[in-house]
Amino acid sequence: MSPAGATLVWGGDGHNHWHVRNLESYELQRLDNGSKVGTAAKGGFCFFDTTPFRLTLPGAPLGSVYTPLTVCGQDNQNTTSLKMGVSVGWGDKYGANLRDQYIDVTNLVSGNYRLVATADAANQFSEMNETNNTTWVDLKLTFGGKGKGRNKAVSIVGYGPLP
Repeated sequence: MSPAGATLVWGGDGHNHWHVRNLESYELQRLDNGSKVGTAAKGGFCFFDTTPFRLTLPGAPLGSVYTPLTVCGQDNQNTTSLKMGVSVGWGDKYGANLRDQYIDVTNLVSGNYRLVATADAANQFSEMNETNNTTWVDLKLTFGGKGKGRNKAVSIVGYGPLP
């Protein structure tokens, strides 16, 4: 049974564990006029405690509870029951090098952009607080040259609300 109607998919691309499909979406907007210039959706998530974030919160365990070895049906596509989650005070940090998390910026011009990330927009999960599912980061993209070999630079110029 999946929680609140969430769709699970086997990550057979080398991940070899179950993921919640289409949990987060991304939109890239120009800061000067607000126009949307790119979208993306991360293919899936397998939640577990990777990073201590705010261990002073009430109920936060000092050590990780959900680990890669105990969640997501690790290395077993035939799993019929799995448990995944993120403990109070912990985060699940994904590195930039993971597959299927990108927005194509090939045809963009140099300028300032806002990347908006929204979690659980389809309300697949029951949450105590539905108002904290969106955050953003402002970026300065600089391109030089033409075509696929052109020089690229990205710098962060501002952050959105943090939980």
